[in-house]
Amino acid sequence: MKTQTKITALMLIMGLAVAVSSFASPLDGLQKQVDKFADSMAESLPMNSTIGLNWSDAYIGQLISAPPHLGVGVFAGVTTFDMDIIDELAAAMGATVDLDLNKFPMPAFGGDLRIGGFFLPFDVGIKFGMLSDLDLGDININYMLVGGDIRYALLKGNAVLPKISIGVGVNYLKGGVGATLNKGHRFEIGPDYIEVTDPSANFEWETTTLDFKAQISKSFAIITPYLGLGVTHGWSKAGYEIESDILYNGYPMTDTQAKQINNALSAQGVPTIDFDGSKGFSSIQSVNGWGFRAFGGFSINIVVIKIDLSGMYNFLDGNYGGTLGIRFQL
Repeated sequence: MKTQTKITALMLIMGLAVAVSSFASPLDGLQKQVDKFADSMAESLPMNSTIGLNWSDAYIGQLISAPPHLGVGVFAGVTTFDMDIIDELAAAMGATVDLDLNKFPMPAFGGDLRIGGFFLPFDVGIKFGMLSDLDLGDININYMLVGGDIRYALLKGNAVLPKISIGVGVNYLKGGVGATLNKGHRFEIGPDYIEVTDPSANFEWETTTLDFKAQISKSFAIITPYLGLGVTHGWSKAGYEIESDILYNGYPMTDTQAKQINNALSAQGVPTIDFDGSKGFSSIQSVNGWGFRAFGGFSINIVVIKIDLSGMYNFLDGNYGGTLGIRFQL
C-alpha cells in the first residue's frame, strides 16, 4: 500500500510532489532508468548552463571611453526537461510523481557583470549564482552556476548598421535536491533483494560546458532586439544517492554481497552501483553531450537600466527556455 505522506520536493529547484510506494521494484530497472536520466541530462544541462550573460547588445563597447562601457545585473530563467524521464526514474525508485506536465522547468539564476575591452573591440563577462544547503524541512537543495565569456565584435554598429559579435564561454553548473522518505522500499535482483528503511533520496547533476555563440543586435529608440546561435558541448554527470541502512535478504549487507549484485548488473549490461557498506548506495553516470540552440529577444532601455526578455530553443532535443534579466549598464 502507498504511504499516507506525500513529500513536496523542489526537484531541480522547482515543485515536485512524490508519493513513495512500499511495493518492490527491480534493481536493474532502476539502473536502466538512471542511465536514461543521465543521457537526457547531458542533452538538457548544456543549454541551462548558458543562462546569464545573454545581454541584448551584441557588443557593449570599450571600457576606456567616456563614459566607460560596463554593466552589472541579475537574471533568472528556466529551460525544459522531458517529464517522462523524471516519471520513469521515480517509478523505478518506487515513487510516483504528481505533476501533470509534458516538460519540466529546470531553473537557473544569479548575477552577471560585463565590462568593455580596450584597444580591440571585445567585451568580457562573468556570472555567478549559488544556493547552498537550503533546508526546507524534509527537503534540502543545492545549486551553483558560475561562468564567463569573451565576445569579439565583427561589426561595432552605428546609426545604420547592427552590432555583430562572436564569442566563447565556459560554464560550470551543479545542483541537487534531497528528500527524506519515510517509507522503505525493496529492490529485487533475481531471486534476492535489498531493502532500504527510512531512506533519504538525493538527485544530483553537474556539467562543465564550452559554449560558442554568434549574435546580432540593433537598437531602436528604447528597444534593442537581438538574435543569436550557440553551440555547446557539455561534460556532464547525473544520478542518485540513497542514504539508508541496507538489508540483503533481511540481513545487513556485506561487501561480498555488494560485489555479487554488481556482477549480476554487469551481466545484464546496466550501470553498476557504488555501495557505502550497508549504509547506502549511489549511481552517478558520466555522459558527454552537445546542444545547438537559437536564442533571441529584446531589451527595454530606460536611461541606464535595461530589462532583458529572451527565449531559446535547443534544436537537438526540442527543449526550450526563457530568461528575464535587469541590469545597470553604461
